[in-house]
Amino acid sequence: MLSHSFLSFQFSSTWFVPSYQEWLEQQDLTPAYRCHRKFLQHLQWRCPGERWVLKAPPHLPGLRALFATYPDANVILTHRDPLEVVASVASLHVALRRTFSNVVDPLAVGPEVTRMLADDIRRGYAAYDDGCAPPGQFANVSYVDLMRDPIQVVRRIYRCFGLPLSAATEARMRRYLENNPKDKHGPHVYSLAQFGLRPEIERERYRAYCDRWQPHAQT
Repeated sequence: MLSHSFLSFQFSSTWFVPSYQEWLEQQDLTPAYRCHRKFLQHLQWRCPGERWVLKAPPHLPGLRALFATYPDANVILTHRDPLEVVASVASLHVALRRTFSNVVDPLAVGPEVTRMLADDIRRGYAAYDDGCAPPGQFANVSYVDLMRDPIQVVRRIYRCFGLPLSAATEARMRRYLENNPKDKHGPHVYSLAQFGLRPEIERERYRAYCDRWQPHAQT
């Protein structure tokens, strides 16, 4: 939805456009989120619901604009070992770019992706620390816990945001998990080396994040 404003990280995912990415990182994303809000209003016209549940990692660098547009939003921050995330995101970028180009070098995509991801994390948590929203509007979740016991994590999220979780809703969640097991088509295994990245360098790049959020990432 953000891409309709031409202020979107989607374009850097599907094409190699470093000058656009550099420009985008200097922009106020509030106009993009105003467009986003109108988009949702069109989608829910004549079919209103209680709330929207949206998932998109690029919201992290846009937290200031997000809360300026949706001041009552609740945000779930999922913490995972960033070295696993970098390899996964790089793989996604390679797959998307190969849809639009015959020349995609994974060894070039890796360094580009890890720089963008590290900057997204830096900007997102700068907004978090500056109080872009009250602490009660954030829930920090361990990815490991989410994979190990998703229902328990969901219960904690509902409690955090003061939302009722009915037995019927939980039963529907359990049925969904039973019908959609993780890695049902086999696990996806990526390595940093595939994308020209070295673990010791990447670990240092994300050290500040890991030192702060490691309990959430691995408990």
